[in-house]
Amino acid sequence: MQKIETSTQLNVDLQFELPTLIERVGAFFIDLFILIIAYGLIASYIFIAFANDENKTTYLLAIAPIFMLYSLYFEALNNGRTIGKVALGLRVIKLNGKPCTINDYLMRWIFRLLDIHLSAGSVAIIAINASNKGQRVGDFLAQTTVVKFRNEIKSKAENISKIKSFDNYKVTYPLSKEFSEEQMLLLKTALDRYKINGNEAHEKALMEIVIRINKKFKINSLPKDYVTFLKTVLNDYVVLTR
Repeated sequence: MQKIETSTQLNVDLQFELPTLIERVGAFFIDLFILIIAYGLIASYIFIAFANDENKTTYLLAIAPIFMLYSLYFEALNNGRTIGKVALGLRVIKLNGKPCTINDYLMRWIFRLLDIHLSAGSVAIIAINASNKGQRVGDFLAQTTVVKFRNEIKSKAENISKIKSFDNYKVTYPLSKEFSEEQMLLLKTALDRYKINGNEAHEKALMEIVIRINKKFKINSLPKDYVTFLKTVLNDYVVLTR
């Protein structure tokens, strides 16, 4: 099981498991299958609806770019996930811990031509196997990679609390559900690191997270106990999103 670590802007290290090559290829073929089915259905509609129109081929060519940009659209609009990646619990992340930008997704999309299409995937396979971070050429240039991210936070979060059951749990901060899994994983990791080390640097990281959460919740004063506050937010998230 190969893993990588990224450091966030709060100097909190996050550890991710890298998917196997089979999982990445599987996600690709799920996306390819969806594209073939969707394009086939649209093409059939065009041939039936415009049976007497000589421009049927032009119509098919006109919609082709939509399918060619599929991975770019989904990764940019769905936090680094295509449908295939969602199905297998994968997503694209930035190695420096920052959010991926549209330029990062664009770089990955441009080099799909070399990595996958023109080489029948051989360049991507060689690059991923040779990289200790699971990067194809497009990933290397964009400083991104693909990691496993299948709702691990929900199972891990329950372990930080003594609450045995969430059935009768009363939510304190309803806005907790608006956070992403990645943000909650950051929170969980920061709590774990503070519990293990308990030094000033990790306490400062907790304070930075508390400040950001307070801003979202529109709370003006800092809580006296950062750990209890963050555990409550995390438990609220688990209950509201399970």
